[in-house]
Amino acid sequence: MNIFRSKKQKAFLEKERLENALKHLYDYESKNGASTIDSLAGALGVSRRAALTIEESLENSKLISVVGENIYMTHEGRSYALKIIRIHRLWESYLADKTGVAQDMWHAEAEAREHLISEEEADHLASRLGNPLYDPDGDPIPDKNGNVPPRKGILLKDAKENSYARITHIEDEPVDVYNQIIAEKVYPGMTIRIVENINHKTAFIADGEELVFTRLLSSNITVEEIDASMADPLELSTLDKLDKGYECDIHKISKLLRGQQRRRLMDLGFVPGSRVRFEMSSAGGDPIAYRVRGAVAALRIEQAKLIFVKNVRKAG
Repeated sequence: MNIFRSKKQKAFLEKERLENALKHLYDYESKNGASTIDSLAGALGVSRRAALTIEESLENSKLISVVGENIYMTHEGRSYALKIIRIHRLWESYLADKTGVAQDMWHAEAEAREHLISEEEADHLASRLGNPLYDPDGDPIPDKNGNVPPRKGILLKDAKENSYARITHIEDEPVDVYNQIIAEKVYPGMTIRIVENINHKTAFIADGEELVFTRLLSSNITVEEIDASMADPLELSTLDKLDKGYECDIHKISKLLRGQQRRRLMDLGFVPGSRVRFEMSSAGGDPIAYRVRGAVAALRIEQAKLIFVKNVRKAG
């Protein structure tokens, strides 16, 4: 029994390693052209000797062809890679919309799950999610036939000054750069105004705050230019700043509130257009109770900070 388990585990680890290699080859090919043994070894964190063994397995399976130092994916290899990428991005969508898993864990958790389900199970997962075209970071999700929705926009570092844009994609690798971006509460779907884009820095206004990103950060964000009329107001307030005796209208709920938290807020009536009035705060000031649609609901300050409001006025 132990021997059987050992063989089964070894086969799974081999499958996982080959699928990770195919994902790298597809990504590298899409951005840079043909890959090499050195790029494969670096991406997988293995020795050159181990990378040569992986290359040999992929070539024997007719998933790649090797010409000199260059590694090229075959049609079969590219199709296989797209299936794994599809499953990965579906898992990220599931984790974002159906669970409470933190945003900085979506990618790693999806990588752990992407090798575990079949194509049929992936189809079921896609159906359950409503067959999304893009994952929560804005990456296109291939369909079951390998068709990939188009990427739209330009890098933020190349955006024009004094223009308005919508963020369409945030690159989730390398992880440390991604974590710096999301720590600033920047997300796909956010509308921004580019103030300056010079001296290797990009200054922009997002959700009422001015942010300054280095060239490294702005090179990992894709934006699509929009008309000023489609952008959020430059000055936005958040629900946590509403004082006693005042009311307001909800402008939007940040897309950083996802999954179960977002559904709970919407069920309570915190939706765009709803009138909200400050009701009372706890002794420690957190949570705060608000009256919305005839009922009283308590929110943590961290949640209230992600609800943007307008038309702040004295309660009637």
